[in-house]
Amino acid sequence: MSIRWDENGGDSIVETTTHVIASDAAGETVGIAANAIPLGWEYQTFGMWLTGYGTGSGTFGGVSVGARTAASAVPTTGNAVFSGSLLGGYIDATGQPWLVGASLTANVD
Repeated sequence: MSIRWDENGGDSIVETTTHVIASDAAGETVGIAANAIPLGWEYQTFGMWLTGYGTGSGTFGGVSVGARTAASAVPTTGNAVFSGSLLGGYIDATGQPWLVGASLTANVD
């Protein structure tokens, strides 16, 4: 599957300080991604998309991309705190799509 948005073709792409939101001209293929640079992220970002919105069928997809951390840079002893964000999607029985986001902190020993 390949998804592409193009403002010159009538699609909408809106950038905020936290997200990039895209929709095709028909409003049937939509996507959202974390806007890594304004968020101060240096190594990773993520997003998701939905095809077939409003048509009665479609597909959710997601991606997480970033720079791999070398195994030698991951501590093997002591404690570490990792923080980030989560994003999820759901379509209820009436066909209404919902996006869910959350902050995450993991204390690892």
